[in-house]
Amino acid sequence: MKRLGFLAACFLVWSSAVVLAQAASPTVYLAAQPFGNTWDAKRDQSQEMSKDFAKNCPSIQVSADKQANYGVRLNHGEAGQAVRDNQFSVVDGLGNVLATREQSSMNRDVKSICELITADWNNEASLQAKLVKSFNDAFAKNNIEGYAEYKDGNLAVHSARATVMRFHMIINSGALGFARQAGIKTIRYTNDADQDLTYDLATAQIATTDKSTEGSDAPAPQSAAQSSTTTLTP
Repeated sequence: MKRLGFLAACFLVWSSAVVLAQAASPTVYLAAQPFGNTWDAKRDQSQEMSKDFAKNCPSIQVSADKQANYGVRLNHGEAGQAVRDNQFSVVDGLGNVLATREQSSMNRDVKSICELITADWNNEASLQAKLVKSFNDAFAKNNIEGYAEYKDGNLAVHSARATVMRFHMIINSGALGFARQAGIKTIRYTNDADQDLTYDLATAQIATTDKSTEGSDAPAPQSAAQSSTTTLTP
């Protein structure tokens, strides 16, 4: 699966830390780039954003970790004492740009961004659809034979390149945090032949069936923490 992130150069929103535990509220990483000719313009405006989030958006947890559920980037410009402009971009942990904003008031923008992230995080159907789309887009972009589908609480990823290693990459990515929030119960990863793996989100266990291995093909439980790889490959 392709790497996805917030403007790529700023941070990647895939993390094994997000995988193993789901926060009670979504986490957001803040990044700011100042422009201007005043002292205020040269300050780290992410600190100002952090204060506004704490004041106006207690339902979202600001994180110092670049690997968070959401990312907000600010381009802050000032010219003299009269001209001030803020450009915001908001992305989710699947690499989707949720919105852009441009206003002179950081406080108003933080309020609207809070509402946007909260609505996205609490929309199970939307998260389920975005997870499926994320996989299918990656299959198409990387010219890999496969597809993803969701049904009755279960996410199934069919990939011609399915291996145990690639499955660990998937379940040790930020996508799993969204899968939990989306109410997904299991993630199945298979090549519809000799590889068939299932991750149970409730127990954090993997059942592995490798029919290419000599001997029994009975499931072998494993822990997702056995792998620290964070790059998704479908």
